[in-house]
Amino acid sequence: MGRKHRETRKAVKARLRLMGWRENEFGELVKKGSKAEARRNLLTQKILFAMAERDIVNTVCSRAREDICAIEDAAVFAQVNESHHMDSAYAP
Repeated sequence: MGRKHRETRKAVKARLRLMGWRENEFGELVKKGSKAEARRNLLTQKILFAMAERDIVNTVCSRAREDICAIEDAAVFAQVNESHHMDSAYAP
């Protein structure tokens, strides 16, 4: 490893240390956080998952509602057309 490369790596590691990352015994960067931070991350993930799940359910429900409305509309129009043909058949 060259000197310039080492200096660049040290600068990057220094910036990451400011963001909460630490170097373990093997020289790898790991993020150590508090229990509160871990809980906050888990809750955020659960909230995002629940929001995505709700959006999916709303999309499925709206599509099902549109399909049901289309079927009901078709049945009503068929009845109207049938009654119109019946009325015209009995017209003088």
